[in-house]
Amino acid sequence: MTKQYATLTAEGLRIDDEETLEKFRNKMLSASLVSSMLQCPAQWAAGQLLPKFTEQDLDNAMTRGSLFHRVMEMLFAQDKNNRGKARAMELAGEVLEEKEFSHFRHNEEALEWLDGAIDNYFAMGSKPENVDIANYKGRGGIEIRVIGNIEGCERQFHGFIDRLSYGKNGGLIIDDWKTGATTKRYNPKDRYESGWAEARQQILYAYIINNEVKDESEEVKKARLVFPVTGEVVSIDLGNETYKQRALKDVSDAEKVFNKSCEDNLFEYKKQFLCHWCPLVKACPGGMSPVRRVKKAIDAYNSQPDIEELSKGLKF
Repeated sequence: MTKQYATLTAEGLRIDDEETLEKFRNKMLSASLVSSMLQCPAQWAAGQLLPKFTEQDLDNAMTRGSLFHRVMEMLFAQDKNNRGKARAMELAGEVLEEKEFSHFRHNEEALEWLDGAIDNYFAMGSKPENVDIANYKGRGGIEIRVIGNIEGCERQFHGFIDRLSYGKNGGLIIDDWKTGATTKRYNPKDRYESGWAEARQQILYAYIINNEVKDESEEVKKARLVFPVTGEVVSIDLGNETYKQRALKDVSDAEKVFNKSCEDNLFEYKKQFLCHWCPLVKACPGGMSPVRRVKKAIDAYNSQPDIEELSKGLKF
């Protein structure tokens, strides 16, 4: 063991590194933190710790998503008449020269994926040349950070909006690039609630902006999830008061879990259907949900670190 960062107890993950625990205590709330606290606090804590002592695969869903986001960020920084597909492909080449994405340069599978995502984005009928990027607090509305207070919460909430633009009929539009292989469209009747976390994220961003503007013309009127890999766009119902109140309650509930986890220094395990995607799954004393006979779940389980790898920084 190089350094002991945490201990897996019978109830949850206890942080042994005081510096790490202090960073946790000072964190703002975010969309991902809210989701994690409502699913499994131990999984979140493990995800924060493992990059410190285990080898990470640089080609994963998150890094590919960042790659596409960077191309779109550069594309919408261009003049309107210079946002065509050919220019997007040129910019992709420039992005690959950046240090953060240099590991993708000779990854043919990832390059093919990126080309496909860009192709699909334009095949969807997207018209980048018609997009009027909004001005938000003195800067262009591309990859902008929003920070605000959520009703009933002590910690501030923050996040990044991929694109903020002016609507044709007034108001602002939030667009969020989602580069997963499956379209997430929230349906209240779905017991797995697929798409709710994504919808909640946009509802909260709109809530923060709308609480700080003084003129109705500056409010967020629309929010959309753009799925370039699947070629679909999902509109979020910002006018649904039930959704809004549930989103606010989720944040409040998640903050309570997070505060207690930090105060007690115990990030508890919680069995759920995402256990297979947890880096602790092969060692978790809390057990795991029944093995799902789904290839994605099996592949996810097999890709997680074994006990020997985990023992480099965790005590059992």
